[in-house]
Amino acid sequence: MKTERQAKACTLLEFIAEKYGGNKSEFARAQGVSRQQVNEWLVKKFIVFDGEMYSPRRTLATNQK
Repeated sequence: MKTERQAKACTLLEFIAEKYGGNKSEFARAQGVSRQQVNEWLVKKFIVFDGEMYSPRRTLATNQK
């Protein structure tokens, strides 16, 4: 029987902490980018959802009544 898993969302910093012990240089090497690129992603508040990285585009308005 196949079980469905729950998709997980977190900040990039949380992902690096969980998967790389907080080591940003190790994460950068694993992704094939510079440490400076990782810092840029962190400043821009990238997130990780279900193992894929996303960048925020805009804050969404809500229709609160």
